[in-house]
Amino acid sequence: MSKIKRKQTVGIIDDVIDNTELAYCLGCLKQGFVSLLGERIYLPGEPVASDHDQWKQCRECGQLIPIYEVYREGKLQDFVETTSNPFDIGKSIVGLNNKGKKNKYQKMREKLQEI
Repeated sequence: MSKIKRKQTVGIIDDVIDNTELAYCLGCLKQGFVSLLGERIYLPGEPVASDHDQWKQCRECGQLIPIYEVYREGKLQDFVETTSNPFDIGKSIVGLNNKGKKNKYQKMREKLQEI
């Protein structure tokens, strides 16, 4: 019987995921050049706002933009389902369960339809 020999080596797998999303200033894009948005710049001695993480600032024009209005670069995806009819998006109807109780005639009709 032969033994399995194992080498004493160490391997490193690079699993760094780039979580930084590139965000661009729409005002600068309309003018024809690309400008990345960064953290808000404060003057010396100016207190940092409590909602500091909710804003981005353009490095070129200085415009402050809330993060929910930021234009982000799209990500590549494997497959995107497309449709030409906007009514095909939601095929199921969700009820609110706010219908009244059925009377005896409606119950009888429902039983007849099941047969």
